[in-house]
Amino acid sequence: MTTTEKRARNIENLRDLHKDLNNGDLSTFERHLTQFAIDHSAPPGMNNREGLPKLVKAITAKYPQFRIEIGDALYLADGDYVVAKIPLYNGDKEIAQMIEILRFNSEGKMVERFAHSTPTLEQLMSA
Repeated sequence: MTTTEKRARNIENLRDLHKDLNNGDLSTFERHLTQFAIDHSAPPGMNNREGLPKLVKAITAKYPQFRIEIGDALYLADGDYVVAKIPLYNGDKEIAQMIEILRFNSEGKMVERFAHSTPTLEQLMSA
């Protein structure tokens, strides 16, 4: 696989994960993350493949119409890394802007993620 093909595949895998989350498909984590993937930005206990569905459920309990606006997202890739700038919405209201940095393995599965949002996850959940 060429470097260009790898970049395109990793971006498409991240877009697929975002689309699945928008559709409420939490099994996406099993398909798109390695068994030992770590999310360095998620709270303890919710920062791995088994815990991330709990985090998504907590967010959607607080924001029932939560969605990632994929059409307005910006995805850039280099090597094993994808950087995404994505707006987060609850219904028609933008609630945050998020920057994600993700590392993928040779099979196109996420190995680790770093993210920052404005406002932060903690601020969103306490609002």
